[in-house]
Amino acid sequence: MKATPLLATFFAATFGVMADTVMTAPVELSDVSYYQSRETQKVHVSYTLSNQDDEPAYVVMDVLTNGVSIGLQNISTFENAATVSQLDGAPVVCGSHEIVWNARKDWRGNLSTDAQVQLTAFYTNRFDLYMVVDLSEGPTAARYPVSYTTVEPDPDSDYTCISNKLWLKRVNAGTFMMGSPSSEIGRLSNENRHKVTLTKPFFAGVFPVTAAQYALVTGVSRQLDNGYIYPADRAAASLTPAIGASWVEIRGEDSLQAWPASDAVSPGSFMGLLRAKTGLDGFDLPTEAQWEYACRAGTATAFNSGLDSTVDGSVANAEEPSLSAYAWYLAISGGVAHRVGQKLPNDWGFYDFHGCCWEWVLDCLKSDLGTAAVTDPKTGYGQGTNNNRVQRGGSYNQRSSYCRSALRSNSAATSGNSGFRVWCNLGD
Repeated sequence: MKATPLLATFFAATFGVMADTVMTAPVELSDVSYYQSRETQKVHVSYTLSNQDDEPAYVVMDVLTNGVSIGLQNISTFENAATVSQLDGAPVVCGSHEIVWNARKDWRGNLSTDAQVQLTAFYTNRFDLYMVVDLSEGPTAARYPVSYTTVEPDPDSDYTCISNKLWLKRVNAGTFMMGSPSSEIGRLSNENRHKVTLTKPFFAGVFPVTAAQYALVTGVSRQLDNGYIYPADRAAASLTPAIGASWVEIRGEDSLQAWPASDAVSPGSFMGLLRAKTGLDGFDLPTEAQWEYACRAGTATAFNSGLDSTVDGSVANAEEPSLSAYAWYLAISGGVAHRVGQKLPNDWGFYDFHGCCWEWVLDCLKSDLGTAAVTDPKTGYGQGTNNNRVQRGGSYNQRSSYCRSALRSNSAATSGNSGFRVWCNLGD
């Protein structure tokens, strides 16, 4: 087959290699070479992955034209999936590998005279891949474009990540200890500590959904009255959490008893609209276990700062030194909501899991979680202590002990006292 002009210039630029060093020994990509078949238009990229401890790593392939990614969603058809992780694949073992990408299928008809391939390797305990949903066209939009990037958001310099775009970050499957030890200050009786294994990766919202984002999807305002917003943020009141969205508004009343047997949501709900306009059926609230896993980000302490509680939980207005840099809570918030993304993120890059606002999860309340190890736990309607839905994270108007990683509250699914963050599940 005769090559098109695209084939004649494709991959003519310098091959780029980036590595994110999280563990002691750096991950390395070497011996990189590539070519494109004129007959099949398939792109062959050879590389060697190595590190001192022979740890597997996630490998992502991107294509840049004039320095801009064509979008990882446009690079998805591979002949040998074990050599590249991309959005939902497994880590790659150390050694020499070849990626074979079907450019004809994924990117047919697109021309570029300045293109380059870029490989990025991440250790399995940190995969800095983001999904970005563009909501800027608002509730009348026919589609919300979805793109992917390895560049992290900056809520201090670019408000679009908390106003007209939803940012989610990939989280790997894994095992952690859910709940709290008996010695934790402020601990409640429903926080039984037990091992939880999550078998599938997912994308989790980097920030709680803001009032601006909620309105762009639903056309409905969930913006707090100015009397409940920090004065300096009143001009940006829509960038505070969408507090007041009920569980039913987020997923739909029909889904109350159907989950977890069915993941279906009502078409007019927030998740229903988001699914329809992105074409991604994975959008949902997190399970309670998923929420705590992403909140903890590898920590086993009371807060995802890596520190434990120091303040008696019964002292409502006492400042908690272990928490103040990471959360808005009663002792430092002035009893009012603040713009999201102002405090430090956890080690996985997520903001405002502590304080800020209560966050809905999918599960019904189960007072006794037990101590046995479980896999992908879910508590549906009629399976728990009551049919209230669990809330996590605490709030700007709660004492510090209510903002701990293990703290579990609950409320009726029709109540409007919580915010939420968006999840996108991967795999079957």
